[in-house]
Amino acid sequence: MLNINDSVPAESTYYLFRKRIVEHEKETGENLLEKAFSQLTGDQIRDFQVNGKLLRMDSKLIGSNIARYSRYELIHESICVFYKSREKYIQKRNLPSSDISLLESIMVEGGNKVVYRSSKAEITTRMKELGVLIYKLLAIFRKYPGEDYDMLEKVFHSQFSVNENKEVLPLIANNAINGTLPTRFMLLFFFYVLTCLSL
Repeated sequence: MLNINDSVPAESTYYLFRKRIVEHEKETGENLLEKAFSQLTGDQIRDFQVNGKLLRMDSKLIGSNIARYSRYELIHESICVFYKSREKYIQKRNLPSSDISLLESIMVEGGNKVVYRSSKAEITTRMKELGVLIYKLLAIFRKYPGEDYDMLEKVFHSQFSVNENKEVLPLIANNAINGTLPTRFMLLFFFYVLTCLSL
């Protein structure tokens, strides 16, 4: 088909074309589809001067919950990693039932799902709750450091502050990406979290 007015080929045309390609490969050992795609790719590499040494990403910002609230996801997943590594010790502590319920809800639903279904106000409230929870966990396990503790402590100090009344408050993001974390930090941290989850 070269024009929109051209008639559509019969199904047998495609079937017979494929059959001939397979027969050609059996006779000669040459895969024509692979050769065609390789040639096309080579032409595009030359035309667009692609060398593979640099990676370019699209910089368009998308105004969605996920773009806006990736901070929440980072905090949520950090608590999950910490809880998984110290679950039996956390259960031995006498945490208030509200903290236990919060931990259980965090473990049941991924941070990305919470972000997707929640409003800005709900995320703001939940972030405050998670900040208080992290503050308590850090105080409880201060004498028992480790990689998971260090990770949680870094997340806390990069996302929250404690005022003179010992009130935990989320920090106000001051970068250009609609209140999300700097991309470099996010990527490095997510790789770290994924590494911890795979252990």
